Amino acid sequence: VTIDAASYGELLLFAVAAGDTVTALGTFTIADGALTGSGTWKTDGNVVFSSTANSAQSSSTGVLSMTGSSNRTYTYTGSVPTAHLKIDKSGGATVTPASGTTALNVSALTITAGSFTAPSGTLTIGYAANTATPLSVASGATFTHNSGSILFDSGASAGTSTHTIDVATSLTLNNVTFTPGEYGDSMVFTTGAGDTITVAGTL
Repeated sequence: VTIDAASYGELLLFAVAAGDTVTALGTFTIADGALTGSGTWKTDGNVVFSSTANSAQSSSTGVLSMTGSSNRTYTYTGSVPTAHLKIDKSGGATVTPASGTTALNVSALTITAGSFTAPSGTLTIGYAANTATPLSVASGATFTHNSGSILFDSGASAGTSTHTIDVATSLTLNNVTFTPGEYGDSMVFTTGAGDTITVAGTL
């Protein structure tokens, strides 16, 4: 599946209705446009976020779920926020950055099953402030920081809102940065009850 609105000369929102799921058995590519809607976009293949992708920032509220039992990769060559990425792999399958991918920018990251390896550069989460839980790692799932940095971006927030980083008891990150909102306001980040987040590098 390729999502591409570039030929229209303006942003298009691609929505899945509540309760519906659209599944790509192969590679899922976002070339331009934004994923929205209350339903779910799902792929059993690799994910490609093109350098031409335009998420319209706060418009990119859709969930893209990587499923299946095979190891997969993500490619990111852009500079803008993309969808809410959900990792739901079975059998201990992994999602890792493709060769040459050193960054990723998502509105939220949810790891319910399987293993996710962050890019070696910067993983940016947030911007649209469209979820109360920008980062979630379930029990039995794995997040590997890959010696990279994670940036929680308050960019499009207006007013102060609280967002929870919810992990299975504990999580180790490398370098962590929090940015203020562009309107002078900010998101407040907190941890789930009983959770401990360790910063091994710079905070």
